[in-house]
Parts: sequence; structure tokens; C-alpha cells
Amino acid sequence: MKQAFLILYIFISTVINAQEKEKGIRFEQVLNWEQIKEKARVENKYIFLDCFTTWCGPCREMEKNVYPLEQVGNFFNEHFISVKVQMDTTLHDDEEIRHWYIDAQKIASEYTVNSYPTFLFFSPDGKIVHRTAGGYPATKFIMLAKDALVPSRQYYTLLASYHPENMSLTEMKKESDSLIYSGPELAKKIAVDYLKRLDTNDLFKDENLRFLLKFHDAPFVEKLADVYINRLAIDSLKSTNNQVFVAGFRQLSSAKKLADQYMASLTDSGFYNIDNIRFISQFIENSTDKSFAIFYTHSSVIDETISVGYAEKKIASIIKKEEIDPFTAPAMGSDKNPEPNWGKIFKKIQKKYGIQFAGYSISLAKYNWYSFKGNHREAFKSWVLLFDKYGKSISSAWDLNNAAFMTFLKSKDTAELKVALSWSERAVCMEPVPYWMDTYANLLYKLGQSNNALKWETIAVKLDPGDKILNKVLNEMKNGEPTWPKN
Repeated sequence: MKQAFLILYIFISTVINAQEKEKGIRFEQVLNWEQIKEKARVENKYIFLDCFTTWCGPCREMEKNVYPLEQVGNFFNEHFISVKVQMDTTLHDDEEIRHWYIDAQKIASEYTVNSYPTFLFFSPDGKIVHRTAGGYPATKFIMLAKDALVPSRQYYTLLASYHPENMSLTEMKKESDSLIYSGPELAKKIAVDYLKRLDTNDLFKDENLRFLLKFHDAPFVEKLADVYINRLAIDSLKSTNNQVFVAGFRQLSSAKKLADQYMASLTDSGFYNIDNIRFISQFIENSTDKSFAIFYTHSSVIDETISVGYAEKKIASIIKKEEIDPFTAPAMGSDKNPEPNWGKIFKKIQKKYGIQFAGYSISLAKYNWYSFKGNHREAFKSWVLLFDKYGKSISSAWDLNNAAFMTFLKSKDTAELKVALSWSERAVCMEPVPYWMDTYANLLYKLGQSNNALKWETIAVKLDPGDKILNKVLNEMKNGEPTWPKN
């Protein structure tokens, strides 16, 4: 689960976390990045840094099943100063997480963190020495951490000592594939050396085109892709493989040019092809793109082909980027900036795109704004308006569940809770997963329907019997205790 899981975790599992931290890894929670590095220097300890996101499944598995274990805690607490850094941002981040925003961005940029979880290890003097990525069982995780303490096994030592002449083509390809997430710098070096050694006749075979895609941001790989794309004819994009390849290198002018030519060649019937729609959607970056014009003009056809609201959401994302973000983004991180003039922005969007898109975009923007600012009452009003007028576009069970769960946490108003219950019910019908059911059960419980709430929470626990949070909520319901925050 994404947002709701994070919020549920924060507000409901405090006691569990406190008990488990005594056995498992002790993560620093107050210090900033510079203070952590200073502490590591003073205590002569390495630093273990867990880069995670709120939506990452393996991140949650590590948090739930590995970090709390005694043997893991014993090893890490002895050798490391440990810290967790949230790499994404959400509307519900607390002050502590927001203080890490700038450092998180710097860490992601400087150390090429683009998969989650990524684990970075630093020497006591603050120098990065090792890295890996992905979820691991406890024994394997401890072994990987031990590598960080031994110079000859540290990733960055291997990177510095890499010599391509000692590897065969088969070994190079296999090694670069295995390191693509855990060690992207070394993976990219090996991949480029592999491609340089390939025979020209083999370079653009299907298996190597797929290999090129994995390293699409390497300058040498971009040059090879540019050569291949310039050889392609418009009709070649009828091939799904070529569509995937060209879209994968959409940052190249040759890719955009070929895609524009292909879009111009499509007849109306071409828009009923799912592959074409998905290909076109990947070239939507701003309102001047041909792909944007196609989505805007053929939105009803696209929605019939893919799903209701698919085109509208793509168009709305560009409207948000160009018409709303310039007014809201600077003020999101500060209380000093005034609230945007929603009426003025609405009129501007209406003039360009009509009242439907203006209403949808502004309602969603206001919901995000008020949620971020902690104004539940106005956020709720905005979501009700969004749901009542634009419900067909709200096709995500996650969106519905998140709004319902936030209402459960924040509201005491019976009418609001009943509306949220209807959102939650729709989310459960769309995706009958344990945490969606948990939200539904919590709302029922807060509305006084204890017996029905217990039935739904019991089902959620049966679907995921090992989840401590769900079990804790179920016990609180059985004991007649509140499952929502006191404040």
C-alpha cells in the first residue's frame, strides 16, 4: 500500500516500533545529514543509509521483516550509524521528513539513486564505499553489509579497479545486467565496453536493442540509438518492439521527429490501437507537443480504448505543470507565500481548455494544497466537489482510499465520515486488498458500527495474517479502543 500504509504506520504502530527498535536496527531520527556524518567520525563508525520511498513494496518488506530482527540489529548497531531517508515527497510528510527534502535530492543526484530500496554505505570519514539495492532476507542482508567493511569487497573499490580486458563478452553482459540497480555506475561502464567490442552486424539485433534500452542515458548508448532511429522508416513504428525502443530514447531529437511523423500518418482508426495510444502518451511533455494535441482532440476515443479518464488525466497533468504549479509549487514549502488566486487560474485554464478541465484541475489542485497545509475541512470540500463532478476520472482505488483514510484520521463529522465510507467502499470493490479493507473497517468503527467493522478487519487480517499493524488494529477494535489518533 502507498500513502495510506505510511500514514497507518505512523499513527497506529508507534508501540510496535518502540518495542522492535530495542531488538532491531536503531535508526537515527533527529540528526540531519551533516550531524550524522560528524557522529560517525567521532564514534569511528561506518554509515548505513537506507534510501526508500513510501510506495516501494520491498522497502516495506525490509521495514517489517528484516530491520526488527535481533541478529540484524546486533550487527548494524555495532558497526553502523543507521539512517533512513524518504526519497519521494507526499502531501502527508511530517516536519522531520520535510527537513530532509534537500539532502534527499542531493543524495539521489550525487549517488545516482533511482531504484528502491537503495542502500548506501559510507566510511567513518563520510566517503561512500559501498552500495546495493533491492530487498533481501536477513542473512543475505548482513553479508552484503559486511562487504561494506572490507575494502577489497566494497563496490567503489571494484569500480576503481575494473578492467574490461579481463572479461569475455558474455561475462560483461551478464555482469552489467546484474549490477544495473545495485551498482549503476559500474554497470554502465561495463555495458559501454561491451557495446564497443560488439561486431557491427550484431549491434542492432533484438537482444542488443533491448540491452541498449537499459542504459538509455549513457552518452555512448544515445549515439548508437540515434544511428538506429535515423535508419527507421515511419512504417517501422507499427512494430511494438520499435515503439518501445523509440519511446525509451524519447530524449533524442531523432526519436521525437520520427514519433511526430508517425502520429501525423495515423488515421482516426489508428487511435483505437492500444499500442499506438501508449506510444503517443510517452511523448507528452508540454502543451505544444503533437502528442498532447492528439490526446486533447481524440480524448473520447482514447478513453474508450484504454479506460475512462485516461486521456483526461494526461491532459490534466500538463495543465497542472504549466498553469498551476508555477503558482502553487513555490508556496508548498513555506507558510509565508499567500494562497493562490484560484479564481484567476480557473479563468485562464477555462479560456484555453474549457470549463471541464478547469474545474477538474482546480479542484484537484485545491485538494492537494489544503491537504499539504493541513486544512482538512477545505481539502474535504475540494475532494467532494472533485468526486461529485468528475468521478468518472477518479479511476484509482489508491486515490479513493487515500482520501477516505485521511478523512478517517482527521474528521469527527459523521456526514464527512459517511461520505468517506462511500469512497472506501468503491476502492474495496475495485481492488479488494487488505489495507483498503482496513480503511473501510476503520471508518465503520469510527461511525459506531463495531460489529461490521470487526468482520471487515478480520477479513483483512486473514488475507495478510503476518501483518502486525492489521493485527494491532483488530485487537484495538476487540478491546473497544480508538484506532484513530487522539489529537
